[in-house]
Amino acid sequence: MKITIVAWGSELLQFSGAAREAGIDLSAWQVHELIDDSEKRKRCIESCRGSDVVLVHPSNDSVWDEILGGLAEGIPVISFGYTDAWWSASTVPLAVVSAVSAYFLYGGPENIRNLIRYVQAEVAGMDVAYAPPQETRWEGIYHPDAGRIFDDTDAYLAWYPSRHPVRVGLLFSRTHWVNGDLAVEDALIQELEKYYDVLPVFCFGLPDEEIGARSDREVIETFFTAPISGLIDARTFTPPRDTDAFTETLVKLGVPVFHPLILYHRTEAEWMSDTDGMRGSDVSWYVAMPEFLGGIEMVPIGAAESRDRAGTEGERHVPIDERVEKFVGRVRRWIDLALKPAAERRVAFILHNKPCASVEATVGAGAHLDTLESVARVIGAMHDRGYAVECPGSGRDLIETIMNKKAISDFRWTSVEEIVRRGGALALVEPEEYAAWFETLPPGVRTSICKAWGRPPGEEMDGVPPAMVYEGKIVVTGVRFGNAIVCVQPKRGCAGPRCDGEVCRILHDPGVPPTHQYLATYRYIEETFGADVVIHVGTHGNFEFLPGKSVALSDTCFPDIAIGTVPHLYIYNADNPPEDDRQAAELRDPGRPYADGDDLKRPLRRTEGTRRADRGLQPGKGRRPGTGARARAYHRRPPRADRDRRRDGVSRHARRRDAVRGGGRRCPYRRNPDRRYPDPRWDAYLRRGAGG
Repeated sequence: MKITIVAWGSELLQFSGAAREAGIDLSAWQVHELIDDSEKRKRCIESCRGSDVVLVHPSNDSVWDEILGGLAEGIPVISFGYTDAWWSASTVPLAVVSAVSAYFLYGGPENIRNLIRYVQAEVAGMDVAYAPPQETRWEGIYHPDAGRIFDDTDAYLAWYPSRHPVRVGLLFSRTHWVNGDLAVEDALIQELEKYYDVLPVFCFGLPDEEIGARSDREVIETFFTAPISGLIDARTFTPPRDTDAFTETLVKLGVPVFHPLILYHRTEAEWMSDTDGMRGSDVSWYVAMPEFLGGIEMVPIGAAESRDRAGTEGERHVPIDERVEKFVGRVRRWIDLALKPAAERRVAFILHNKPCASVEATVGAGAHLDTLESVARVIGAMHDRGYAVECPGSGRDLIETIMNKKAISDFRWTSVEEIVRRGGALALVEPEEYAAWFETLPPGVRTSICKAWGRPPGEEMDGVPPAMVYEGKIVVTGVRFGNAIVCVQPKRGCAGPRCDGEVCRILHDPGVPPTHQYLATYRYIEETFGADVVIHVGTHGNFEFLPGKSVALSDTCFPDIAIGTVPHLYIYNADNPPEDDRQAAELRDPGRPYADGDDLKRPLRRTEGTRRADRGLQPGKGRRPGTGARARAYHRRPPRADRDRRRDGVSRHARRRDAVRGGGRRCPYRRNPDRRYPDPRWDAYLRRGAGG
């Protein structure tokens, strides 16, 4: 007997093992490999046409139109899944689809083995015994050393050998637990336990009263009753049914929510060689959407490991050890920041500068924001809240202090010698100190920097002098206000005071690495000054455009190298496409200033009035809530006949949906009042068939 299954990689391993035990020829195809490979899709469809039974686990990806449309008539097709939304693609009775979906939904090796046996018996007519689906946990507390699952926090804490005063929570996918795909979680727990106690909880995430699965909000409220100082949500993104309630739960929890990445369909080698880091569709679900719910620190900690099982491929996931350490290091710094008294916290503000435009006039540049006044006021607010800082007074006082000390990069008429003489140097980094840190970088990174800027601390190359080197030492510029420092971001792709195009390497090589002085500045901020947080101010600087991957950065990406492990806040104009993922930043949008048109000259007032009327605005007033949206909806509203056709189409779709679900007599899996499947009607229902 031959079965072809088209599903997701992590699901295929258990199917492969079960099919091997049953002596079945299983042809397994991973969905993600079919999306961009038309040749594989053709071979997959051919395999389906030559099979005795086809199992598919569809999704919204357009690739399914081709796969399902290419299946031959007469072959039993079982379209299963977590919900009945895709059951209509099946060609077998609804009872069979319901049973297969129940085996799959509960999951685990024993249920998948019985799923295969059930298909042999009920679809292929073979004389094979099988057991009904067995319930498994929807959520619980897991620990690799426990040997069992805990149903409540008190029982877990009674068993757990506490070693640290601080505890962190870990929330991960039930799918990983039920499939035994826990290598990444185990590695993360092991690294976290060097510094914290860990409370690891798995959950299904989607609430379903019929089967007894709690929502992720209920899981957090149920299991994280013991105090935690941070929550690590290592799940792929699943939209909460009630976003407001979920957000409120996180707010009540009152701790940072970290969201590490697992590269589900990409091996570590594939990820390392990809300049993008992740596919666009993956970025949307795994990075962008979790950010809307407050997730931070999108560090990739795991990747896929392909294995061959009985001629088929499935996916397990393995930790990326260096990234696990990096992620935990960043978690530690956020938790340390929260626990440290305000008087002991050290803060580094970094202003932007565009030396090639208006020279020193662009110090503190930022779109739609008075960055200098903002920094001055933030430092003043810090002082009022107990920070050991000295207030610069105003933005004017701040810029005058910076310029009087020449606490900027050398440029044109400002030499590095003058910067040191005027007191603009925060520190002179000894070459031995920088070289020791430089040697910790990956070999390829060191080679690229030396090729562009010479050996540490910098050498003259092709007429380009070393960047900000004074008497053999690297100059770090800035001004200090007690436990706060204000720095101007170093120059990105040039060195020395000249500005003639010949010394500007970035003009000829946009991918040129930053200078030794650039990296030394950020290392000084984190390690020597001991900043507890770095705050970049204004949109935008050059940090987010350093060479490296677009997202899911590695240890060879320069934004990742420069920021280290220090928490990063970015006062950023969020209506500009943000680059926060490239620099592990949490954005704080200051809001754009409101501009009114009432001071326009008379010839333009009529045009302004027309524009405002079209946008639902009244002259001299703001937008009337909803007016513009209603106007646009009115103009886009289809004719009445077309609307009626759409309404009829929806009704027809609902009737087809109800027919798929059993024509008014829904299967016990959906109606079971005891929230269990199977119930006493199970055997009779399966043998009666969907139309019986």
